[in-house]
Amino acid sequence: MPNPQPGTILGAYRVEGTLGAGSMGEVFKGVDTGLNRRVAIKLLSEKHKDSPELRARFVREGRAVAAISHPNVVQVFANGIFDERPYIAMELLDGTDLGATVEKSGPLDSLAAAHAALDSANGLAAAARAGLIHRDVKPSNLVRQSDGRVKVTDFGLAKPVDPGAEPALTAMGVVVGTPDYIAPEQARGEAIDERVDIYALGGTLYFLLVGVPPFRTGKPAEDKYLKVVARHLRNPAPDAATANPSVDPELSALARTMMAKKPAERMGYPELIERLTGIVARLDPDSVPSLINSARDRSRPNMILSPEGGAPLLGADQSATVSDGDLDVAPRRVFPGWLVFVTLASIALFVAGLVVYMRRDDGTSAGTPPADAAVGSAGDGGVKPGAPIGMLAVKKADGSVAFYVDAQPLSAAIYTKFDTKHEQPGKTDGPVVNVSYTNARSYVTTRGGRLMTSAEWDAAAVTPGFIMPPTILEWVDSPDEKKKTARSHGKTQVKADEKLPDVTFRMARNP
Repeated sequence: MPNPQPGTILGAYRVEGTLGAGSMGEVFKGVDTGLNRRVAIKLLSEKHKDSPELRARFVREGRAVAAISHPNVVQVFANGIFDERPYIAMELLDGTDLGATVEKSGPLDSLAAAHAALDSANGLAAAARAGLIHRDVKPSNLVRQSDGRVKVTDFGLAKPVDPGAEPALTAMGVVVGTPDYIAPEQARGEAIDERVDIYALGGTLYFLLVGVPPFRTGKPAEDKYLKVVARHLRNPAPDAATANPSVDPELSALARTMMAKKPAERMGYPELIERLTGIVARLDPDSVPSLINSARDRSRPNMILSPEGGAPLLGADQSATVSDGDLDVAPRRVFPGWLVFVTLASIALFVAGLVVYMRRDDGTSAGTPPADAAVGSAGDGGVKPGAPIGMLAVKKADGSVAFYVDAQPLSAAIYTKFDTKHEQPGKTDGPVVNVSYTNARSYVTTRGGRLMTSAEWDAAAVTPGFIMPPTILEWVDSPDEKKKTARSHGKTQVKADEKLPDVTFRMARNP
C-alpha cells in the first residue's frame, strides 16, 4: 500500500500533507479530528516494514517520548498502525532545527547559544528522570520554535537507563549515534548513562558557537567517519573561544567540561542547568524574570515524572571549570548584588506561584470538589497534602503514593470545552461517553496524564472516594492495537476502538 494521501484517516487523525522524510520513515502533517489540533504523524518507512528491529525501535521511540511531559521535549499524543506499519502522532513544531539555522545564518551569538543549551539541558534532564538516554543529541534534533524555546526531538535511538528484561535492539559492540557528537565510551561500545547526552550537548554547543562540529578539520580526506571518532577518543576538546574570539570564555569553558573524556569529569544535569542559567543571567540581565519563572516551573511536581531535584536557580560560583588547565577563569569569591536580589525575588515568586497553583481549579481534573478541597486515600485521614485537586492518592503496600487518579470519570461538560463537536447522549452534567479509546488517550496525554492500566484500576476501585457509575465502563490502557479494554466493578470487556454510549474514561497521573 502506498503512503497515506491527504484525506486518509489514521485513528483519530486526518492526513493533510507531507512534511518530510528521514532514514526511519516519512513525516506527515495531520489534524486531530476530535480536538481540532495540528499534529505531525511519523510513519515507519515501507522498506523497513519487515524489519523486527527497526519496528521495535520505532515503537519504542513513541513509548519513550510519551513517558516525558516537559516543555522542552516534543510531545507524543498517540500511536497506531497503518498498512502494518507503526506510526506516532506528535506535536507539530513551528520552528527550525538548530543545525539548519546555523548552516543558513552562521554561528549563534553566545547568549542565543546559551539559551538553546539551557532549554536542551532541561529537556534531556526530564528524559533522564524518566529513565531514558537519548543517544543521538545533535543540532538537527534540537528545534527552536517561533517563540524562541528549543525542544528536543527524535528519540529514535533512545535507550532505557535500566533496560531490565527488554531485549537489546542492537548487537553487542554495535555503535549507534552521530560521529560528530559521540561520547568516547559510546564509541567504544561500553556501558553508558545519561552523561553521553551531556557530552553530545557539549559538542552541539561548540557547533552553535563556531559553525562546525568540534572534531572536524574541513578537509574531506581527514573527516571520514573513523578519523572523526578517533579524535573523540584521543584529542582534547577544542576551545570555541579560540576558534571564534567573540565567544564568551565561560560558555566555551563549560562546553569543554561537558566534553571531558571521562564521564566522571562531566557535571550532572543539576550543575549544568545551574551554570547555564548563571551565564544567561550574566549575559542578559533582562532575562532574569523569565529564568525565575522557568526555575519555579521546574520546582513544581511534574504530573508524569518525578519532581525536579531542587537545584538552586543560581550558584554562588558561576566560574568555569577547565579540566585541562588551558583556560584559567578565576572563581567569584563574593555574592554579586544582582544575585542576592534574584535569589530573594525568586523565593517570593515561587511562594506566590505555589499558592496560586494549589488554589487553582482549571478543569484538568474530572471531579467536582470545590477549589479549596483535596481528596485523600485510606489511612491519611481523608486529606492527602499535595494531591492534585479532585484526585485520589492510590497507595502502594508500603504506604507511598503509587499514582493519582481522578475521583470520578471526566464530565461531559469539561470534555465538550475541548471538543465542541462531541455528541453527548442524555445529560451533559454526567460522565462523558461516546469517546473512542484513541481520543480518550489523546485527551489525557494532552492534559499531562495517562489512562490507568487494568491492574491500577483494580487498586483505585477499592480506594475510598473512588466514584464509578454502575451502568457504564471506562477505558483502561490497552497495549493491543486492535482490542481495547474497558473496566467496571468486577467486569472486564474487550471493545472496539469506537465511540460507545456505555464507556467513559478518567485520568491518572504519576506522583
